Amino acid sequence: MFSLLTLQATDDFLTLQVTDDASDVTMAHFMGEVGRRVPVAARFSTVTHEKGSPESLRDVRGFSVKMYTEQGNWDFVGNNIPVSHHGSF
Repeated sequence: MFSLLTLQATDDFLTLQVTDDASDVTMAHFMGEVGRRVPVAARFSTVTHEKGSPESLRDVRGFSVKMYTEQGNWDFVGNNIPVSHHGSF
């Protein structure tokens, strides 16, 4: 079975500025330097199905955040994949 998927996304580039010393709760070096600025890229996305697709198809959504630090890039990714409970409606 073939299904056409279209990714709809938006992304942004911003700067994280550390306002409090968090070195007591993290090993991330940059989080312990108040005033440190870290470039960040954030992306939010969803998958849409082709016109006429049944509504029972999963509506997957997600996000990703990338921080560019001296220690390397820190990547965070999250997905929301709905679970279908057929027959429970």
